[in-house]
Amino acid sequence: MVAVDQQLPALVSDRSPGYPSSLMAAQEVPPFAHPVEKAFARVLDEHGIAWLYEPHEFVLLRDEDGNVRQALTPDFYLPEIGSYVECTVMRQSATSRKNRKVRLAQELHDVVITVLYKRDLKRLGLWLQSDPGLAKP
Repeated sequence: MVAVDQQLPALVSDRSPGYPSSLMAAQEVPPFAHPVEKAFARVLDEHGIAWLYEPHEFVLLRDEDGNVRQALTPDFYLPEIGSYVECTVMRQSATSRKNRKVRLAQELHDVVITVLYKRDLKRLGLWLQSDPGLAKP
């Protein structure tokens, strides 16, 4: 198992401790939002890269009562390099809102978030052209 013992950055909102990487028992596999996220986690494991799945939520906007009105929860945190990865399977033309949220999170919280778009996931072989709902096992 890849060690995930580094201190996580202080954030506005921590979610659950996240799901640590590498060869988890079936009951410990996180409920990935999309099959491509599971495939990406497998690639990280194959390369010995430690990861946590959705461990942090970055608050972007609060109302006058302090309630969260807008937030971003990147898909993966890579503790060895202190960076986040967001996988998006939406069409490139529909990513403007997500890109704006990522930029705002980076500005407000001084974090690095890399967005992997559908075209990037295809290049990594994590997206099947013939069936967009499935990632390679």
